[in-house]
Amino acid sequence: MGTNFSSPEFRARLEEAFPPGEEIPESIAPTAYPGYETINEHFHGKRWNELSLETVALNADDICLLTGPAFHYYFPAFLLCAINDPGVPLERLIASLRSGGPTTTDRSSYTHAQKTVICDLVQWVVDSDIWSDEKELVEVLLDWNPTQ
Repeated sequence: MGTNFSSPEFRARLEEAFPPGEEIPESIAPTAYPGYETINEHFHGKRWNELSLETVALNADDICLLTGPAFHYYFPAFLLCAINDPGVPLERLIASLRSGGPTTTDRSSYTHAQKTVICDLVQWVVDSDIWSDEKELVEVLLDWNPTQ
């Protein structure tokens, strides 16, 4: 059957894998890129589980502005948003997991439980047949394999 990503059990699993009480990293590095002030204002100093789906959706296009540690910390908020809000394409989140995304710099900082959540999401996308390039998804699964 697979994971029910909209269930309260999955949210509890996310909070266990990505504890919201940890120190909140600096959201983004200062830049002249449009959107910088907006995402910084919405995310700075806020725990990932305090952000509304609307706030995350509003900033989804600017996910690339997050620092690696901030992407790591806020990943669960983007995951919940992409799954629960059809206006936020899951592709944006998956693309950020591929090589060259903000996560590329330090995958070793992700725990086994966090990598497992990421792989469960990508496997769900594969099984749902909603992605045109299955090879790309398999590469993401291999990159994020929790046994590596």
